[in-house]
Amino acid sequence: VKPHSKIPTTVFKDFSTAWLNLGIKKAKVQIRRLISQVRQDEIDGHHGIHGMDAEINGHHHRDKLHEDDHVSHQLITFLGISDSCWKLWEQLTYASCDEKMKCFLMLVDGLNDLEKCFIQGKEKLYLVDQILDVKEMTNQVSLLDGLRAKFRQGEDRLLTMKKDIEESNIMSAELEIQIAKGFEKLEQMRLLLAEEIDRYMDIYVRKYTKTFQAYVEDKREKKEYEDTVIWFIDKNMNDIHKSFDKKFVREEDRGKYYSKKACLKLWQHFEAILTEHFERKKERNLEKNKPERFNILKEEVPELLTVKQTAISSQIMEETSCQALQQMQEELSNLTKTTPELISEFLRIKENEEKLEESNADDTGISYHLGYIKGEDKVLLEIKSIFKLKLGDKDKITIEFRTTVYPQISQKPLMDTRRSYTMQQESHIFDLDESNRFVTEVPLQERREGECFICVDLVSKHPLRASSFLGDIVIQVARNGELTGDIPEYENTKDFLATANYQRRQIGREGEEVYKSKQFVELKNRKDDLAKAFNKWQRKSSIV
Repeated sequence: VKPHSKIPTTVFKDFSTAWLNLGIKKAKVQIRRLISQVRQDEIDGHHGIHGMDAEINGHHHRDKLHEDDHVSHQLITFLGISDSCWKLWEQLTYASCDEKMKCFLMLVDGLNDLEKCFIQGKEKLYLVDQILDVKEMTNQVSLLDGLRAKFRQGEDRLLTMKKDIEESNIMSAELEIQIAKGFEKLEQMRLLLAEEIDRYMDIYVRKYTKTFQAYVEDKREKKEYEDTVIWFIDKNMNDIHKSFDKKFVREEDRGKYYSKKACLKLWQHFEAILTEHFERKKERNLEKNKPERFNILKEEVPELLTVKQTAISSQIMEETSCQALQQMQEELSNLTKTTPELISEFLRIKENEEKLEESNADDTGISYHLGYIKGEDKVLLEIKSIFKLKLGDKDKITIEFRTTVYPQISQKPLMDTRRSYTMQQESHIFDLDESNRFVTEVPLQERREGECFICVDLVSKHPLRASSFLGDIVIQVARNGELTGDIPEYENTKDFLATANYQRRQIGREGEEVYKSKQFVELKNRKDDLAKAFNKWQRKSSIV
């Protein structure tokens, strides 16, 4: 080509990919210059000079950009570089629509590389100390949010191209696939941009890891409000909202969206540290049960739950679940209880489930007589009869009643009283023979402070193999140191034995639900002597 002569169109048409690559390389040089300018603006504190320094008579002065305008300036510059690449793509001549679409996809990838180069360049400036403060985090989020316009540049051009192709009736199946791929690539990059925003927020909240750890490990029971983690979180959430409000003055909704998102990230980071602390405490508690080790958490978690719910309802942070804190609160309710308290709660649940269980006419049951001997301050339980006992294909079976009174007063916890009977029929009355009467005594003098239960297990005895569990019932006889209301009073044991008053209960298997209760699960994990005895007692699958 001669000097000053017009470049032939074929040069562009035949080498459109090369020209576009050249434009992208030029853009990379411009991005590097922009990063150098960023260093001057945000690290060295200077910007370009437009004129002379200020003079006393109102002459031209140094036009230094306010630091809050730096991000806007950088964003405008980057989008200008991006737009120049798109204009080059539009001005080039292509051999076919397929070639133009190929260059479009290449340009999208190239601009994505430019964006990464720019963001990584800024990251090196901000993350020299691997820490982002709230202002630095807000600046990065603001910049990344502004880069959304880059995708609009691509989308608008792709839509125009698609429309022109459709109007020209030259749309092919392959071209349609490539256009769809273009939209998909733009959407993927938009999602990557959102992930990058999340990453910067994560870097920001990790700054407070050690601070949150110190708060959750603080063993002081009484603290001033300024010494609590609630005060600390509230202060930082206020700082986050102020910073985003200042940065997104013209886009208030976007600012609120990001401030709520960042506040949620801050809370989630704290809650994760709190959960780790709680799990470590539970592990230590398995080795040595000390309910008091959870007292501080038991007091603080309900307040944390309230603060979280308030932050959500007040739109301080994004909507999220409170389930983890609610579950922690429920667990703490059991962890801070003594083993005797948990056993009492479990037995109450067990009794209620037995009473609510639907009766079946074919189920094995017993009749019993319960009474309070006023003169001796004790409760008597007499098993009077058994009915609907399943003999199967045997002529006789040996059954054994095992009664356990809880709480036990003796040093050996949960020791039971046993009485065996050989049965040749499905029903039997025990009180016909004075020598066969089965009466359990429960002195109340030393059980007046809490609750008291009589538990009756029925097992089938086998001479050569382990016994099998047939069923059980739980009867609560005292609540808060007082007799339950449905127990009749007698002057003495003789009057009790002479009375034909009785109740009927089916000895059923109440199912597995009662053994899924939080109380039972907690007791199963405990290693103290009483818990071990309880677990052995409730292990119905291995009865001796």
